[in-house]
Formats: sequence, structure tokens, C-alpha cells
Amino acid sequence: MSGKTRSRTHLRYSGSKNALLPLLEQPLSNTRIVVEPFAGSLAYGLNWIKQAEPGRRRLRAYEANPLVRLLWRWLRDEATEKRLRHLPAFRPKHKVHFSELRCSDPSDRLCPAEQVLVRLTASGSYTGQLCSALIYPQHSWDFTRLIELLPHARSGIESVGKSYERSLDWARTLTRSQRHRTFWFIDPPYLGTEGHYRYKDIRGNTVDLTTSVDPVRVQRFVKQLISLECPGIITYGDGAEQLMPSLPWQLVTTRSVALIRTGGSKLRGEWGARF
Repeated sequence: MSGKTRSRTHLRYSGSKNALLPLLEQPLSNTRIVVEPFAGSLAYGLNWIKQAEPGRRRLRAYEANPLVRLLWRWLRDEATEKRLRHLPAFRPKHKVHFSELRCSDPSDRLCPAEQVLVRLTASGSYTGQLCSALIYPQHSWDFTRLIELLPHARSGIESVGKSYERSLDWARTLTRSQRHRTFWFIDPPYLGTEGHYRYKDIRGNTVDLTTSVDPVRVQRFVKQLISLECPGIITYGDGAEQLMPSLPWQLVTTRSVALIRTGGSKLRGEWGARF
């Protein structure tokens, strides 16, 4: 697999494929809409739409995590350049819980979507073992690339849905010609990363999103897309050929990944398959 685009990270997010974008195939030339059923950082789709004038390309996102959905809807519907430039005013002088961040104006508070953004900036992940509730002064508060993205997000993000399987319902409403002008980027959670998809919400309730990790369901989902003649690519880690053997996998690259729980690192293959 090879790509033709250079990319920059617009959002820190565990599992983001931003670093792999130059190595991945890009949407077909006739593509009008990119669909990301496992939205996360939306690295693939957002880097694609911002290569054209705002409004020329569209992106549909589906995300199981309600707080990540909230973030993308806020960025599309409510965020402003002025507000994003103001967020560094909340940078703490010492470590604090994200809910206690304050600026000089006591009436000015971070909204829930802004809290998610700050936590992503701090830890690179909202959920699971990488999640950080504590914000430190040394954490990055640079939102320049999100500001650059705003006009594309406002005009390009068509919808932000919940379940990746619901995207099939939308695909079935399209004509064959319309389906051929969509391109699907499927980047499901890797097997063995279940800890990233269980977390406690702000009320202390455990939220479990691990059903999205099941490779059998993912493979069934891809087969249904293929039956609808929807073009796209899927990415996965080591074990892709064994877990989903019906797909034409190719090794994209090998990279070092940190072992969060035990320390150190290991080499992991990154695989892709075109369908």
C-alpha cells in the first residue's frame, strides 16, 4: 500500500493512524464522501477533506464513545477560532483534576467537549489505561492545527453517528453509483486492547465499549460492505491474517509501540487490506 499525502497531527489520540497516512492508499479520484465507522481521531478523513477547498469533500463518522462524538459535534457546530485560542488561559500552574481547570474569569468554564479536548491533549486518549484525569502545566496547549481544520470540519463533517454497524443502514440507502463514490476507512480496535475501551464516566459509572473489539463482528461488517460494492481499506495490527483471513492483507510497516503496563516497547506490524 502506498499513499501520496503528507499529514500533520491535528489531535493527539491513542491508536491514531496519522503517522501511517503517507503509507496508506488514498480514496479513489471519484470519491465524494469518506466514511470512518471507527472515528477516533478522524485522521484519515480529515486529512483527505482538507486537501480540497472547504465544502468540496464530505466525511461521515461513527464513534462508540459518546464523549468523542460530543467533541466532533462541538468542533463542527460550536467551536470558534477565538475560543480555541482562548483555551490556553486554562493552563494550570500545578497539577489539577480536569474538572477544576479555571481561568482568570471565574464565570468562564470549560464545556464538556472542551474538557474532552484538554484530556486528549494531555494523554492522547480519553478512555482506558491511557486516560489522564490530571492536567499538568507542562502538557501541550497548542491548538493551532485544530484551528486550521475548523473551516473543513464545519463544512465537511456531514454526520457523527453512534454504532459502526449503523453505517451499513446508510450505505443501503445509496444507489450503486453513489456507493462507488464513497470510500470507507476502517480502523477497528485491535484485539488485546480491551483495556482502552473500558472507563468510568464523570459519575463514576463503568462504560464498556469492548464489543467494538470483536474481530468476528468487524469481518462480518466488512463482508457486508463488499457485498454492497463499497470500496475502501481496513487497517489492523499483527494477527490480521489469522483473525480475518478472507481479506487480502499487506504489511504496511513495522513500528515500535510502548508497553504501557509493563514498560519498554515492542515491534508491531501494521497491516492493511483493500476491498
